Amino acid sequence: MNLSNTSHLFFYMLQFEAACRQPQVFCIITEYLSKGSLRAYLNKLEDDTRKEKEYLPISKLIKMALDVARGMEYIHSQGVVHRDLKPENILINEDFQLKIADFGISCEEAYCEFLADGLGTYRWMAPEVIKWKSYGRKVDVYAFGLILWEMVAGTIPYKDMTPVQAAFAVAHKVHPLRLSDIYTGAKLVVFVSWRGESGTYSKVLTHKQLYTNKI
Repeated sequence: MNLSNTSHLFFYMLQFEAACRQPQVFCIITEYLSKGSLRAYLNKLEDDTRKEKEYLPISKLIKMALDVARGMEYIHSQGVVHRDLKPENILINEDFQLKIADFGISCEEAYCEFLADGLGTYRWMAPEVIKWKSYGRKVDVYAFGLILWEMVAGTIPYKDMTPVQAAFAVAHKVHPLRLSDIYTGAKLVVFVSWRGESGTYSKVLTHKQLYTNKI
């Protein structure tokens, strides 16, 4: 595997600092990301009732989206599937760089199908996972699309459904999420990534329009 083109993306993942394996104290120490999770950040935007709904500026949205895409591109370059990509598992440092965290149920892509337990979170789960079909790294791209949808729509996917109802809707392709609900500038960002079962992070990172002011 040639990592020369992806090694710089390593820093878009939560960084490991140390570990303790002494009896009674088993822990992992990571870098501290002072801005908390993307979930907390989005909740703060959504709960701000002092003014009209505040959407993320398109330039900030693209920067955040690319941070996540770079981290996930590195993870996939290592043959790993995250399997639980969601705003709670994306952390933000003091420079507002987003980093991927929580690899508790990640797996090597070649062995994911043999790990039946802990398949992720229903609301961000791809159809093939819900249906117990063969799957791979593209399930992470699907979740990425849902995260972007939330970032621009200002609400969690399938907000009026329980997690089980959301899973049923996804499995039966009853998608209440439409690009028409999103302001024009952000549609491209979501469309580039959220392509059902066919997207890749490489396509997101190489989409030239994301690096221009023409969206």
